[in-house]
Amino acid sequence: MQDIKEAILFSHSCTEALKWMAFLFAGLLEGTWTHCAEEFHITSTPPARKVVFIRTSDNCRKSTDEFMHVVWRVQLKSGEVWAVDLTGAQAGIPMSCAPWHDYSRAYIQDILSDEYFGFCAIRRWRERLDTTCAVGDAANDLQQQMLVELEHAVEAWGNVHNMDLRKLIKSNDDDFKDQRDIFIRHVCERLERKTNELMGRESA
Repeated sequence: MQDIKEAILFSHSCTEALKWMAFLFAGLLEGTWTHCAEEFHITSTPPARKVVFIRTSDNCRKSTDEFMHVVWRVQLKSGEVWAVDLTGAQAGIPMSCAPWHDYSRAYIQDILSDEYFGFCAIRRWRERLDTTCAVGDAANDLQQQMLVELEHAVEAWGNVHNMDLRKLIKSNDDDFKDQRDIFIRHVCERLERKTNELMGRESA
């Protein structure tokens, strides 16, 4: 199981962009309460792009083709089904981890656009960050800062609600789920603000 977790977290050179979501992926893949987790590749061949879900096997070689989008469909034993968008998380999609129904309704078509699809957005994002050494250093510092802040925030929030990480993720209580969604949205908004600030300094 540990090898599987590491393969997911480190696939497609996402070691930096996904560090802030590592705790969530590790929890989602705990076999004690996960019913099943399936990996899908959304592929297309331009210019006639078309969504094609390809369920991968253990023997399938992971491709780094920029015209591929990797999404995990995780079904919990509680009956909840979640989407974990590995490629989208690198491109800054806010709903990188969300209920499958909400994710598919919001992003399945958008994934085909140049802004979100596969590694197109990631490549442009990295090109912008790598424009100068100073910007690259600032990006690394920002990632480290946000990782520390998020770890502290999750720990503090869990203490307030007297819950461990597993309970934080899988709780079905409606009131608590609302609070959890607010917390996740706050984290996404903060990441977006920080990224926009960094981009603003680059263009200044």
